Amino acid sequence: MKQLFFQNGAPDIREEPWPVPKDSDVLIKVRAAHVYQPDEAILKLFAVDHEFLAGGFVVGSVVQMGALSEAEAELALEDMVVGIVPFASSSTCWAEFCLVPRWSCIKLTQTCDARRLVAALPGAIMAYTLFDSRTQLQAGDRVLLSDGASCQGHMIAQLACQQGAKVVSLVQTSNDSIYLKSATHLAAVYDKTTDLADIVKKETGGLGFNMVIDCHTSTAEDVEESELVVSRVNALTTRGVWAPNRSIQLSEAVSHSLMLKGGCVSWYSLPAWSQGSANQGHLMHMMAAVVDQVAQGKLKPHIGGTLTLDELKDFFEDDQHYLGSVVITFR
Repeated sequence: MKQLFFQNGAPDIREEPWPVPKDSDVLIKVRAAHVYQPDEAILKLFAVDHEFLAGGFVVGSVVQMGALSEAEAELALEDMVVGIVPFASSSTCWAEFCLVPRWSCIKLTQTCDARRLVAALPGAIMAYTLFDSRTQLQAGDRVLLSDGASCQGHMIAQLACQQGAKVVSLVQTSNDSIYLKSATHLAAVYDKTTDLADIVKKETGGLGFNMVIDCHTSTAEDVEESELVVSRVNALTTRGVWAPNRSIQLSEAVSHSLMLKGGCVSWYSLPAWSQGSANQGHLMHMMAAVVDQVAQGKLKPHIGGTLTLDELKDFFEDDQHYLGSVVITFR
């Protein structure tokens, strides 16, 4: 089978034998998988092998099962499944075949486009985690997104609107602005340079946003920018919830202000979700909900690029960027 590796940081495609499933593994033929830019801090934190990046959401058909998985009799050969490959796995989802732990995959019982499903999952799981587990989003809440055009922000905005929230988004580029101004689920769109005090006054009558969500792409520039936005926004929010993708340190003054408002800071990490079975019941419940939403057309991811394995290699070599989600597909 063909598989993407990183040799000294440079992407390369190799021919490798199929991975052999252990007792609780399921070997699947990959139909589609989501693509993300590696975050060095996350890779170091979870001691991920830099030779290949394993983790991610994947959809495919069952080819072989380990002894324990086969004994469960819930899956059969050729069943379509969706699952998450742990970030510390010995298998990668950027390959023609990969291993998925039985406890992190579910059988697809309804027709669902594989590309749309893997495109929706990262942002939708983040949204469910924030809204259901951390903050209990309520109808009428006011939500500010740092980047509603990102693959995460796009899903978060749709799910927030489904729950009756008013969603306002900042935009990072002119292309993002053109795209988002056609998005009916957003109440308003502002350039990232707009004074936040003006936004708060106009959109909330000065009351502030109940929730502020950072869905920036993880780059050094974004971290510096996010720190600035955190310092400014936390003085303006009522419940003051901030949910960044990575560890952003708040100043003592900002943290104290947040505490006085009864707010909290939540850090969402997809690798953390994939590292064990402790939270898998909750994760599987959320994944099943996303499958239903995508199958029924209620969640509509914006797919910016659909790549082959060879094109994925070029994607990393050339440091390409797309507006929306990027997925890799196999025949």
